Amino acid sequence: MENASKALIIAGAILVSILIIGLGMTLYNNAAGTLERANIDETAVRQYNAGFTEYENQSNVKGANVKALIRDVMTHNRSVGSDTSLLIEINIVTADLSAGCAHRIGNTDAATVNGTAQNALANIQNGKTYAISCQYDDTTGYVTNIGIRQVN
Repeated sequence: MENASKALIIAGAILVSILIIGLGMTLYNNAAGTLERANIDETAVRQYNAGFTEYENQSNVKGANVKALIRDVMTHNRSVGSDTSLLIEINIVTADLSAGCAHRIGNTDAATVNGTAQNALANIQNGKTYAISCQYDDTTGYVTNIGIRQVN
């Protein structure tokens, strides 16, 4: 009888050890998954922004390239559907780029934002050069605003 009690105690200790190891592995895998998701999100943001940040912080962008950028933004705006948080606004600015595009239009639709972009497109000249600046959403990291200033 005494040997049976010892055997049950040892078996119980082994089961508790397995439970503790399993719990530790679960916690580790959850932590590793969180880090992996953070890296995936960062990659997704970089891919999302790639088409719009090609000329960011450059001050010698040709007018034809600026027009292509604006057209890309307009296509993007039409494709986001009802998610207005993904709309990208285009602003022609005459002073400091960051001061000219630090705000968002607000709750609006793609047609309104693209109307502003269309007006900007009409003002871009192929023979001129421009400086480009981007603003980002603080929460998502996505481009929300592109400022364009004529250099010459």
